[in-house]
Amino acid sequence: MVAVIKKLGRALIHPDRALRRCCQALRQVGSRRRIRRATRSLQQRRNGGEIASISGSSVSDYLGVIISYKITQPQRIAMLTETLQTLKGALHDTTVPVRVIDASDPSYLSEIKPLFAQLGLPLIYEAGPLPLPAACLQMLRASRQRYTYIQLDDAVTLGMRAEFFEAACALLEKYDGVLNVVSIELPVSVKVNEAERAVDIVMCRQRNSRHRIDYSFGMDPPLTLLWKEKIGDYEFGIFENRYYGFYFHNIVVPTQDYANRLEWYMQHTSQTSVHEIELAAADRTLGPYWTHLAICLSKVCMVDLDFAPTAGAVRPPNDRNRVVMEALRAGYEPRIRCELIQ
Repeated sequence: MVAVIKKLGRALIHPDRALRRCCQALRQVGSRRRIRRATRSLQQRRNGGEIASISGSSVSDYLGVIISYKITQPQRIAMLTETLQTLKGALHDTTVPVRVIDASDPSYLSEIKPLFAQLGLPLIYEAGPLPLPAACLQMLRASRQRYTYIQLDDAVTLGMRAEFFEAACALLEKYDGVLNVVSIELPVSVKVNEAERAVDIVMCRQRNSRHRIDYSFGMDPPLTLLWKEKIGDYEFGIFENRYYGFYFHNIVVPTQDYANRLEWYMQHTSQTSVHEIELAAADRTLGPYWTHLAICLSKVCMVDLDFAPTAGAVRPPNDRNRVVMEALRAGYEPRIRCELIQ
């Protein structure tokens, strides 16, 4: 009773805060209902039949790649170089188109542009001082491909091949309108093994209990598995989204769906700040957030190379990332595994 009286007293003293908390609580109730409805829709779609390959003879017919960045220091060119070499290795036998908007300082452009020519893929390259949200939106709206792989300049996706993208797009096709992102997650741990010239990566930790299976990725809280989908050589976990409701990442998305969501957040939160957009969607109560996501569980993961953050970054410098990058550049073998916790 005393606690209730205290709460009422605080509400009378600070009615604006009380109103905000009340509105937030109502939004959370609405979010839970929306997520439950989406879960039922996904389950109905799951039981609707097997996944079929997307019509079209090649992944190049329906997938494009976009990348935008702002390089203001020479260290970041090394990160971009390794990122592009990894992308080239994954798509070397395709004609998947790549769109680039380069917001780097003009003094670096002559050094950066040739890196993209070495990809050997159809390329549309523009230089201009656009913020990342605006650059992504412009490239997405210009794309003719149904699906898009968004590539960060300072994070590689290890284990990806053309077949991975085919499987990811087939999954999005099956759950069109309900599941709208295949997220490529950071691993739990990355260690360079100098003696064996290897990079040992624990991409996730799996914990089994009587009633559920949880997966942990990176530093984020565990996700409870709803079910798995096997497509070709790739297995995907389907999860309720417990991360940011919308984010910029190495991801595979339906092109115009992602553009529509991005445009909403730009109009209602920030035209320029990735961080503000992601924070606005953090609680999955505002805007067209993702209710569910898929994550590949078959040795595909994102490795952060960023050891020299840009001026607008929210993370401190991390020399361990530099060590990992140098090992990958030197040809060390990535050894990716999932760790089972009893």
